[in-house]
Amino acid sequence: MELLKYFRKLKWKFLFVVFLIVVNAGFLTLAGISSANALSAVAKFRANEFFMWVAVMGLAYIVYAIVNCLVNIEQARFSQNVDKLIRKDIAIELSRSNYATFHKQTVSIYSSWLTNDITTINNFGIADFLMIVRQVFEIIFGMLTLAYFNFSLVITVVILTIIMGVVPNLFSKILSKKSLEYTHANERLVNTINDILNGFNTLFLANLPQTIIKKINKSSDDVKKYTVQYAKTAGITQAITNGLAFISQVIILGQTGWLILHNLTPVGTISGAQFFAGTIFAELSGISFNW
Repeated sequence: MELLKYFRKLKWKFLFVVFLIVVNAGFLTLAGISSANALSAVAKFRANEFFMWVAVMGLAYIVYAIVNCLVNIEQARFSQNVDKLIRKDIAIELSRSNYATFHKQTVSIYSSWLTNDITTINNFGIADFLMIVRQVFEIIFGMLTLAYFNFSLVITVVILTIIMGVVPNLFSKILSKKSLEYTHANERLVNTINDILNGFNTLFLANLPQTIIKKINKSSDDVKKYTVQYAKTAGITQAITNGLAFISQVIILGQTGWLILHNLTPVGTISGAQFFAGTIFAELSGISFNW
């Protein structure tokens, strides 16, 4: 994966962002544990213990919000550093090109590489990759917490995880193809816009200003076509993964209820299981889509 090359060049900045993400996932997990323990305490009419866990939960959410803000700031800074390295590499390649090699592509295509494609890399590369990192750690913490409540919950989660990992991957190749087609359509749009605007004087003298409208409309339709195709494929993929996630949460909830009814786990587990199962399966569906 070429993007990881740039992550390695900026490894300390990358690791700092990952560290903040891990800390954030930890405080979100603490909030979930506190909620479960608070419910168990109130079921046993232990007022002091209940309010202690409520206070811990409130503090955990406050710290989570603060760290989340830091994550967003540092991720933006990291993304810009990666962008700079990519642009520098493109600039180096262009500076080494001879006349014939340079003119194999139009100036507008090079412009698209340095602007539109960088935006695509930020949105579908860096942001999605760091989101996967966040999701992985939230899943790990969630599964450790479910093991604390009752290990059988983890076994069920692992089985459902395998199912959720296999099914969405059936769509990965077609999703990548549609994403690339969408990128190329944007390149063609930029190329057309530059060509038509650079030729404005000629069109004006030839009394053909309507050509500007026709050409731009045609390119807009081209972008629209591939954007909608990508959206359809992404939508179907996400619908399937979300559906699997919701069904998995219901299964975990049913199992938790059974464990409570047989006195195999505290009442508060119902809250914790809902919270962490929701987190785990939502993040699993997100990982499948983001990857």
